[in-house]
Formats: sequence, structure tokens, C-alpha cells
Amino acid sequence: MDGAEQHQHLPGRPSPAPSVLLTGATGFVGSFLAASLRAACSVRTAGRSVPAGGYAHVTVAAFGRESDWRRALDGIDAVVHCAGPAHAKHGEAELRRAIVDASAALAAQAARAGVRRFVYVSSIRACVSVTHGAAVSEEEPARPDDAYGRAKLEAEKAILAEATIQPIALRPPLVIGPGAKGNLGALLRALDTPLPLPFAGIDNKRNVISLPSLAEAVRLALEPANPATGVFHAADQPALSTPQMAALLREGMGRPRRLFAAPAFKALAPRPLVQSLEVDDSRLRATFGYRGQDAREALVACGRAWARR
Repeated sequence: MDGAEQHQHLPGRPSPAPSVLLTGATGFVGSFLAASLRAACSVRTAGRSVPAGGYAHVTVAAFGRESDWRRALDGIDAVVHCAGPAHAKHGEAELRRAIVDASAALAAQAARAGVRRFVYVSSIRACVSVTHGAAVSEEEPARPDDAYGRAKLEAEKAILAEATIQPIALRPPLVIGPGAKGNLGALLRALDTPLPLPFAGIDNKRNVISLPSLAEAVRLALEPANPATGVFHAADQPALSTPQMAALLREGMGRPRRLFAAPAFKALAPRPLVQSLEVDDSRLRATFGYRGQDAREALVACGRAWARR
């Protein structure tokens, strides 16, 4: 049975669940998306490792220009692509291979396979890493300032060039959840103590997005009734300062908020803790009806889930 026969709809019968290929399903974001999409879609996963959950899976051993996605794409209606390194702990050549080359190969092969929608989970860092007094929108010129952001931007361009797959690139900021690694994981571990911490003197504004909110954005982007394409920023609102976020996470953990100001810490702290990164996601809200969560509630929930892990 070929793809056209497989998806033929007979009058009087309910439409079959759309078939979605998900990459990156073993990761922090991808594993949550797989479980979320399963409620309304037939989910197939593809990648080097088999994720938990009993999904139909196709192994793709090589991630790069040579990646062969044909078997994974057979009979697929839509692709959600979130595979790739989540942090900039790799060299530029490795980031280009795993992010740019693999994404370009997947998008080109998806177009040849007749895929009707392609959602790429990119990063706000494809646009900027720091804002200065105003939230960044999709209309702002992209100015990535590191190899990771540049690779994400190049991958976006390669995917968006394949017009027949109705491509969408979602740009989330820091994704929050109890299984996070990287900067958020380090912050959660630091906050999970009754000791006071030197965050009170930090005056910045940053957006985050919860796993449920990102899953909402992906589900809305997959809706066949809305043909919108292009780049969309996605976040939970409002933007908050690092001290506010730390206090809310600690509240969820059942820890005292106990923060104090230490000028020397502000000078030495990692950049994401002290600089601003405000995200304007009004285009996603207006186009798809995205709502997201209240960022304050999402942070308390993240702290609570961390404490229960």
C-alpha cells in the first residue's frame, strides 16, 4: 500500500489520525512531545536510539548530510523535528553537521516524500541571546552570537526553503521542566537547598517556556486548517527577573525564598543568570490562538515537579 492509498479517506468514516514523525524523542523536550502528540496523532519516532513508550521507531544511524530518512518518512503526514544538541558544548563543525546538515537532509527528503507540514523546534538563540529593554519579535534581524545560534538559524533557512512542506520554525527560550539539564538543571540543583543564595541584586527580564506550553505550540502548528508558515516565537508570559524565577522555583520546592544581594556574584555569574532575554510571541498568539501558561505558575510547577522527582 503506497502513501496515497494509506491516507485515503472514505465518506462517512472518521478521518484517520494524522501520522507524525518525531525526531529527538529520547531527549528532554522530545520525550514530552511524544507523549503529548500521542493523544491525537499516530506517532513514529526516528533517531539513533529507541525511546521509551513503545512508539513505532525507525533507526537513523547517521545524523548529517548523509542521513537517510526515506523509511522513516514513508506514509508520514507531518514532521516534528527536535533532534540535535541542546547546548553549545560542541565544536562548530559538529554543530553544523548535527543541526544544519541533518535538518536540511530531513527537510529535502520530507518534501520528496509528500509531507504536508514540517515543524522545527529551533531556539530563540537563532535570533538573539540578549535583549536590551524590549522583547524581540520575529521582525527583528537575526543576530546569533555563538556557533549554536548560527547553526540553528542556518537550519531554519534550509527548512523554510522547502515551501511544499509548509514549514514552521518555533523559537522557544529556555524550556523548563524537572528533567532539564544544562543551565536550568544546574540552577535547580543550586536552589534545592535551605541556604540563602546571592541572586537578589540581579535586575533583568527573561522569558521561559514550560514543556506543556511548547507542546501546545507544536500541536497548534500541526493543525491542517491553518496554512501559516515561517518563524514563530513561543514563550510563557510575563518575562521575569532571575530573583523572581529563583523565588518561584524555591516556592515550588517547598524551600524558603531566602535571597540576598552580592555585587561580586553578579559580576562572576553565568551570563544567562544576569542578562535579559525578553521574547515577543504575539505573532504565535494571533495566528494560532496560542495561550501558553502564566510563567509564574509554570515556574512553581517546575519546582514542585523537581522536588517530587
